[in-house]
Amino acid sequence: MRAKLILPTAVAAFALLAGASVSPAPATATATKACANRTATSIVLKRTARVLAYRDKRSFGAKTYACWRPTGRTMTLHTSSGGAATTDIVLDALAISGRVVAYHVQARGDSNYSFVRSFDVRTGKRLRRSGKFLQPRSTASTAAPRAATIATNANGAIVWLANGVLRAMDRDGSRELASEATGAITAVAASERTARWRQGGAERRVRLA
Repeated sequence: MRAKLILPTAVAAFALLAGASVSPAPATATATKACANRTATSIVLKRTARVLAYRDKRSFGAKTYACWRPTGRTMTLHTSSGGAATTDIVLDALAISGRVVAYHVQARGDSNYSFVRSFDVRTGKRLRRSGKFLQPRSTASTAAPRAATIATNANGAIVWLANGVLRAMDRDGSRELASEATGAITAVAASERTARWRQGGAERRVRLA
C-alpha cells in the first residue's frame, strides 16, 4: 500500500516541477503584449526582437519611449516641443543595436543646437551623453534642417551625421570624423569596434573604443 501512495506523490511532484519550468513563458508573452499595447495610440519609430521605440502622436510635448519587450519595462527618452515654442526641440533620428537605443535631438529657433544620447533599455542606464553642439542661428528659424543620420553599437557608441558633420562618441569622448565640405557622406554605420561611412566613392573606417 505504501508503494501505491508514494507513486502518485512522485508524479504530482514531477508535474509541479514541469509546470514551474514553463511558467516564465506566459509572463514573457504578457510583457511583449504590454509593449505593443502602449503603442496603440502612438507612432512606432523602430522595432527589433527586444526593443520597441515609439512616440506620442501629439505635435507639442510629444514624448519618445523605448520598451524592453522581454519584461515590458518602458523608459522615456525625450520630450519634444514644436509649434508653440520659441525653440523647437525635436528628436529627429534614432537607432537600435541589441539592448541599446541611441538618438539625436535638434533644436532650432531662438537657440540652435544638437546633442546625442544612448541608453541600455533593459536597465535604463545612460551610456553616452554629449554636450550641446551649437549651430549658427538660421535666418529662417522655421526652416527645418535635414534630419540627422545615426548609428550605434552594443557598447553604446554613437556615430552620427548632422548639419554636414560626421561625429563619433565612444569611451574616449566625442570627436569629428569628417565633413561634407569635401563630399557627401552616406552609409553611416557602427559595428562593435568600427565606425564606417562612404565619401568620395570610397568606404572609410575609424576604430571605436
